[in-house]
Amino acid sequence: MRLARLALVATFTLGAGACASLLGLDPLEAGDLPDDAGGDDAPAIEGDATAAGDGGTVGEAGVAPCDPNEDPPANAVYVSAAPIEAGARDGTAAAPYATITAARAAAKASAGPTATLVVDHGTYIEALVLERWSRDVVIDGGWTWSEGTWKRDCATDAKDKTILRSTTDRGVLIHDNTAIVTLTSMTIESRPTGTTAANTNGASRYGVFVLDSIVRLTGVTVRAHAGDAAGTASDGTDAVTARCITAPGPACAGGDAGANKQAPPTPTYGTLTANGLAHPSALGEAGGAGENGTPGQLGGSRSDCWSGCNNHLGTPPCGTQNLTTVTSPRGECGCGGMGGGPGQPGRGGGGSFALYAVGDATLVDAFYTDLTAGNGGAGSTGGRGGAGAAGTAGKAGTPATCWPNQCCTVGTCPECGCYGPPDWVTQCGTQPTPSPVLPAGTAGGSGGNGGKGADGMNGPGGPSFTYILIGGAQVRFTETARTFGASGPGAAGAPNGPAGERP
Repeated sequence: MRLARLALVATFTLGAGACASLLGLDPLEAGDLPDDAGGDDAPAIEGDATAAGDGGTVGEAGVAPCDPNEDPPANAVYVSAAPIEAGARDGTAAAPYATITAARAAAKASAGPTATLVVDHGTYIEALVLERWSRDVVIDGGWTWSEGTWKRDCATDAKDKTILRSTTDRGVLIHDNTAIVTLTSMTIESRPTGTTAANTNGASRYGVFVLDSIVRLTGVTVRAHAGDAAGTASDGTDAVTARCITAPGPACAGGDAGANKQAPPTPTYGTLTANGLAHPSALGEAGGAGENGTPGQLGGSRSDCWSGCNNHLGTPPCGTQNLTTVTSPRGECGCGGMGGGPGQPGRGGGGSFALYAVGDATLVDAFYTDLTAGNGGAGSTGGRGGAGAAGTAGKAGTPATCWPNQCCTVGTCPECGCYGPPDWVTQCGTQPTPSPVLPAGTAGGSGGNGGKGADGMNGPGGPSFTYILIGGAQVRFTETARTFGASGPGAAGAPNGPAGERP
C-alpha cells in the first residue's frame, strides 16, 4: 500500500466529471459541493485556543429507498456470522463465509462486471481493506438469513444491524481502486478509544479512509470513535554529579550557577497529511551547567630549603649547600554542578474523522448516510524539567615541607655515603634538624549549582471533524447528516483542538 507518502500521486487520471460518470451521476458542479469542499493539500488546522468546543450536527440523514421483495444478485458471495450446519463455508447462500474479508477475497477472484457481497445482520470484528479493484464491488448489508432464505430488511434501523467493527484506527480503508466501491445499509466503526503509552501522541480514529478511489455510501452509518488522550510525559532527569570528574587547576572560571531553561513554545495542533493527522512535538533544553569555582590562594613559601646532596667525590663536597624555594600549592576550585535534563514534551490528543478523503482521483458520494466523528482526545502536560546538581566545594592545598639544608656522611670517605634529610633515619640513624612546615594554600571557591532543565511543552487537544478533503478529493452529500464531536482539551495553556464539519 502506498500510504507512507505525503506527496499525493494518483494511480489513475480521472477528473471529477469522469468520476461522476462512472457513478452514473451528473458531473459535480461547484454548487453541488458543501462550502469549501475542495481539498487542501496537507493544511494546518486551527481552533479555539481558550475553550473546548461542543459538537454539532449539519444536515439530516434521509431514509434510503428499499424493496423488501428484492432478491440477491445471481453471482453474489454471501456472508453471515451465524453458525452453519456441518460443512465448509464456501460463500454460497447455504454456506456463507463468516467474515467480510474472506468473502472479499473470493469475490475478487470471481468473474463478472460487478462483485457483490450480500451481508447478513451481525457484528463483524475485522480490519477491512478494499484495494486495487478494477471492477465494481458492492458490499451490501441489511440482509437477513433465516432457514436458508435471504431477505432484504427494509426497517429504518436495518443499517444498525449489520456492523463492521474494525480492529484498527480506520473503520474501513479504501485505496487505489480504478472501479467503483459501494457500501450500503450497514454501520462502519473504527476501533474503540484506547489508552496511550507514555511519551506518545494519542492515536486518531477514522471512519472511512479513502485514497485515490471512487466510493458510494448509501444508507450507511459511519462512526469514528473518539481520539485517544495523549500519553503521560516523563519528567527530566535530575542531575546528580558535578561536571568535572577531577578538580581543575588554577585557571578556573567564576562559580556562577547554570541557567534555568524554559519550556519551548506551545505547538499547533498538527497537520493533515495523506496518512492522517500528524502531531508536532518539541523537546526543551537541558539546564545549564554551573561554572567551576575560583582557585584558592598560594600557601607559605621559603627560599632556603634543601634541594639535594652532592656526591662525596664531587665538587663541592657532600655538605655544601644546595638551596631551592618551596611553596605550598594553592587550593583547588570546586566543580560546577551539571544541569538538569529536559522534561519530555506533552503530546497531542488524537483526532476523530468520520470521512477522510485523499487525492484528486477521489470522489465520495454519500446518500442517506450518517457520518459521525467522536470527540478529540486530550493533550498531556509536559514533563517537569530535572533539577540541577549542586556544585562541589573547593579543596585546600597540601602543606609543603621545607627541609633544612643538611646532609649526613656515612662511612669513611672515599667509600662514604652522602644523604639528605629524607634518608637520615634509615641511613644516618638520627633525626635531621626539625624542618618548618609551610602552611597550605586556601581552599578554592565552590562550583556553581547546575540549572534546572526546561519543562516539556504542554500538548494540544485533538480535533474533531466530520470530513477531511486532501489534495483535490471531492465529496457530495444527499440527505446525509454530518456530526462532529467536542474538541479535545489542551493541557494547561495549550490550545484545545478545533471541531466542526470540516476545517
